Amino acid sequence: MATAAKKTRTFARVTKGPGFVDVRLSLLVALYRDGGQWVAHALELDLVTFAPTVEAAKERLLKSIEFWVDDAVKHDTFDQMMRPAPPEIWQRCMSALAHGAHTETRPYRELNPESKYPGAIDALRFVPLEAR
Repeated sequence: MATAAKKTRTFARVTKGPGFVDVRLSLLVALYRDGGQWVAHALELDLVTFAPTVEAAKERLLKSIEFWVDDAVKHDTFDQMMRPAPPEIWQRCMSALAHGAHTETRPYRELNPESKYPGAIDALRFVPLEAR
């Protein structure tokens, strides 16, 4: 009996060499409300930001990601800093995707053109878990 190969999603590639670290991340970002605030939650890193509007939550998340990458580069701590969001958030996101949620994928360079690490993040895929 043939068994199906398990599909895995690669969200990070880290290449280290003398004096450099090359990182490429593709992030899944869940967008949802919590109380009166919008939440932007980068699932692969478990980074969460809150704001009154979805666009402001996205902007705050971009700044958080930049700080995350900067800290990881300075301290060479990518392995310790990469931690996934709790399973219940992943399940909500995967359910939204399975039910045809309209997603938006944007290159990080376009979202954050002034990044000190423009190649560290390939893209962000925004997944709304509820209507705006």
